[in-house]
Amino acid sequence: MQPARAVTLPKSYAALIADWPVVVLGMCTVLIVVCALVGILVPDLPDFSDPLLGFEPRGTAIGQRLVTWNNMVKNTGYKATLANYPFKYADEQAKSHRDGRRSDDHYEREKREADWNFQKDSFFCEIPSDRYSRVVFTSASGDDLWNLPAIKSMCSVENMQIRSHAQFGDLCQRATAASCCPSWTLGNYIAILNNRSSCQKIVERDVSHTLKLLRTCAKYYYNGTLGPDCWDTAARRKDQLKCTNVPRKCTKYNAVYQILHYIMKLPSLELAEFQVFRSSHPFERYDAEFKKLFMFERVHHGEELHMPITIIWGVSPEDNGDPLNPKSKGKLKLDSTFNIASPDSQLWILKFCQKLRNQTFYYQTEEQDFTSCFIETFKQWMENQDCDEPALYPCCSHLSFPYKQEVFELCIKRAIMELERSTGYHLDSKTPGPRFDINDTIRAVVLEFQSTYLFTLAYEKMHKFYQEVDTWISEELVSAPEGLSSGWFILIEKGKLFFL
Repeated sequence: MQPARAVTLPKSYAALIADWPVVVLGMCTVLIVVCALVGILVPDLPDFSDPLLGFEPRGTAIGQRLVTWNNMVKNTGYKATLANYPFKYADEQAKSHRDGRRSDDHYEREKREADWNFQKDSFFCEIPSDRYSRVVFTSASGDDLWNLPAIKSMCSVENMQIRSHAQFGDLCQRATAASCCPSWTLGNYIAILNNRSSCQKIVERDVSHTLKLLRTCAKYYYNGTLGPDCWDTAARRKDQLKCTNVPRKCTKYNAVYQILHYIMKLPSLELAEFQVFRSSHPFERYDAEFKKLFMFERVHHGEELHMPITIIWGVSPEDNGDPLNPKSKGKLKLDSTFNIASPDSQLWILKFCQKLRNQTFYYQTEEQDFTSCFIETFKQWMENQDCDEPALYPCCSHLSFPYKQEVFELCIKRAIMELERSTGYHLDSKTPGPRFDINDTIRAVVLEFQSTYLFTLAYEKMHKFYQEVDTWISEELVSAPEGLSSGWFILIEKGKLFFL
């Protein structure tokens, strides 16, 4: 018998294939099959392209509030789960208004020469320029012309002395053969910005609203970011590619630019900084645009450093997403027990706001506050409504607070529409106030106040702030009616580092 051949390890890859071809083939086959199964059966591998993704608390009480707030912001808007504007009611009112206008007597509308269709973006036939005739108004007494009697007086002078002239019709600009185009006057701009049918129909509130709008938008005009074509007339909205840093309200119809550029002489307009150089000079651009981007400047001026106190009702603070997947944040869960419209809830939340303003951690701002506690603004709005105007009923001063639920649900919609129109406030997904569903039912409420605590990276100070405010709110909620018993407090924006 021959002795068994000793098994020796191959000395090279070629030797391995020559001596063990079946084994090599089998191992390669198994490896290919395993790799194929892994690619098919195993879900997507973790994505580490963003190193900060997932760098957040998940599963803790404070973490669930943060996730819920972010979900609430993402799901607030037109035709979203929630909205801070009664879009359905607004659409119904606009349709009713259009139908009512169609039923007006045709002759009566034709004989009012100064009434045009202010609902059209193209109300003015063209933009003003130096090739058109100009009329300059000054006050005989040297007083400011920015007041309702003076503006209406200018409108009357234009209609009686200019537009009624025998040769005006032969010389005026026309879009159609039927009538002359409206003039670029201050009164007409105020009318179009406030949805009035003519210069003569504007009221004191429209004048003050437009002045506030001009003061807000003047800085964008002077630093060159508000241009002549920020409004897309064809799309009926702000141009998405131009004037990206300018608020929408400053671009509507390009009216603000045209008023500041062509119509008015801006000494009555106040700027945040006195200008020494031209507005495009780097020194002036720094003051107008860039200064607020740097923390040391904001600290110096005391701007935007007070920690906000944000309280939410109507949404359950629940993180129902996958805690192991930083991209999975779950869905918004509404609180079925929430009810702000009942008289008890109205009264309680008003007293809650009043108590909070008396706490040592509350910071009183100098600016007029319309949005922090919506119930205060709403109550004041109702008390200022004149019951002599039948169209306002039942939303007027003859009713006492708290209001019946059906009155509250109707009038809060009117109040928000008026607030957005008359004050120039831009309502976005983070603006405090009521949140409506697609049927205009109030499903949530957000209150927000400024605190005396300043933002800091020191954990101990932030912890003291959070504990003091959260404890006080929790104690107050014990006495809340059932519809408001599930409110909760959150630190937003600057509080993210504290959550960690």
